[in-house]
Amino acid sequence: SYDEVYLRAQTEQKTLDASFKEIFENPVSDLGAMAIEAWRLPSVFSTVIRSMAVPSEYPDEQIALSCACYANTIAETRGFGMCSWTPEVIVHPDVQLEVGLEEEELAPLLTTIEKQLEAYLPEELSSAA
Repeated sequence: SYDEVYLRAQTEQKTLDASFKEIFENPVSDLGAMAIEAWRLPSVFSTVIRSMAVPSEYPDEQIALSCACYANTIAETRGFGMCSWTPEVIVHPDVQLEVGLEEEELAPLLTTIEKQLEAYLPEELSSAA
């Protein structure tokens, strides 16, 4: 159940996806992709969702998908994920190799993103972040 996934993730300071995968032996992105396919949305949506586990399995779009995966990872580690805690998140080695940034490159980028968030988010959202 969701409660089991959430409690395990919280206890072990992991992402919900990591706990889901431990319990059900598949990434939660597979479940999301199946829903997208059942709704008959364009296949690009399910491809992006499925690629979050391993973007290198989609060589035609590896760079773009790696960017989406990397952005998701950065969001998780900076408090913009679905957890009320900051989970331990490991960037997939293929993603790091393809599009990863070193910490000295990442810091100014995050400062710029924070400024953009402050400019675009409603006050109540930006103060919560």
